[in-house]
Amino acid sequence: MEALRLVVDARTAVEDERGIGRCVRAILHRLAPRDDVALTLVVPGAALFFSRRMRRRLARAVGSDRFSFARSVPRNADVLWHPANGTFLHSALPAVATIHDAGPFRYPHPDARHAERDQRPFLRSARSATRIATDSAFGAREVGAVFGVPPERISVIHLGVGKPLPENADPFVEALRPFVLFVGTSEHRKGYDLFTSAMSLVRERRPDINAVATPELGYVDEARLAALYRACAAFAFPSRYEGFGLPILEAMSYGAPVITCNISSMPEVAGDAAHYVGPDDPASLAAAILRVASDAAYAQELREHGLQRVQAFPWERTAEQYLTLFRSVR
Repeated sequence: MEALRLVVDARTAVEDERGIGRCVRAILHRLAPRDDVALTLVVPGAALFFSRRMRRRLARAVGSDRFSFARSVPRNADVLWHPANGTFLHSALPAVATIHDAGPFRYPHPDARHAERDQRPFLRSARSATRIATDSAFGAREVGAVFGVPPERISVIHLGVGKPLPENADPFVEALRPFVLFVGTSEHRKGYDLFTSAMSLVRERRPDINAVATPELGYVDEARLAALYRACAAFAFPSRYEGFGLPILEAMSYGAPVITCNISSMPEVAGDAAHYVGPDDPASLAAAILRVASDAAYAQELREHGLQRVQAFPWERTAEQYLTLFRSVR
């Protein structure tokens, strides 16, 4: 089979520590070594002087040096992938654009000019991409409702989860026990305000339980994040809106009991392996945290269900489904 000449907007592969960047790196890590893929990674605007340095950074990010590096989209390729919530590179090539959710439209920035800048790449993808990939059936419904994209142009490809890192003692994390973990940003839709409100209620009953949140910790590397997932008494993910909710699977893969909301994509991802609460309800979230933290048998049940659930979401399947989609539009 002739190798697919695939071009990827790779800026998020080296810059983005959020779920989008993790997704791009995981997929490219599995596509780059393949003989049936000729990969070109594009980082526009990279100065010629820094091209070698950027190529080395990309190689570390995707775990392979089997790719070409470019600062603009080559013309002699088969398909272009825009993986980061919109179209940022201009090209006449057939294109797949990944739209993870419609967050900038459901929760727009209060400044109109900022909101318009956030929304523009999504609208460009809706107009021009050959196919739209999205992470969940919920995400597909959002792409149809918000952008008017017909179902035949939308492909649902679930994200995945990798193998957990080896266990490694982290004295900083151990000193936090017992704690409830929040992983995400402080933006409104992620529910950080719900987490802090719920933990205030929890500590009225259980002052020994600590609240640990990545917005307060700052940058957390992979090893420490793994240790936090392993050590937490519960993982709280009270998001109001998610196209997928990758931290749910990551937490489950490390055996964390997961508490999340019963809206948007969360039930689709967590299945029967999480404790669900209603949205915008700190009291219910607090009650769920107290139950999981106080009932060892129930917490163990959630852990076991979670470890079973993640088996259905290998990154290898995600990458294979993307490759099938890329080939279909070449």
